[in-house]
Amino acid sequence: MKYVTRILVDPYEIAGKPLQKWVDDLIPDKSFSIQKRYSYRNALYNELASLISKGISSCRDLTQISCVSEELKEWIQGIQGKDLGWQFERFATYLYNGTLVPLLFPSSHFQR
Repeated sequence: MKYVTRILVDPYEIAGKPLQKWVDDLIPDKSFSIQKRYSYRNALYNELASLISKGISSCRDLTQISCVSEELKEWIQGIQGKDLGWQFERFATYLYNGTLVPLLFPSSHFQR
């Protein structure tokens, strides 16, 4: 990490802990800053992470859930309206396998 000057993380909170803190704890002896990216949709990030951690991986799955927020419903409609459901599935898979599983289930080798 000789040439790293900054790590910018998304504003997720995973298992009650900000992703910024997870990353900070994982990297000892750092000579760079770890910063949280600003988003006016912080709550949406956390809602998505929570649903994806429970196995939700498609826009269709999201539309079947009655307890999602209005913000998430609007966001899903926007994704579907642009025919980007495939992009969401890709995002959900990467978030699940690359972030959620290693943090929530560190001894698990499960990948969907």
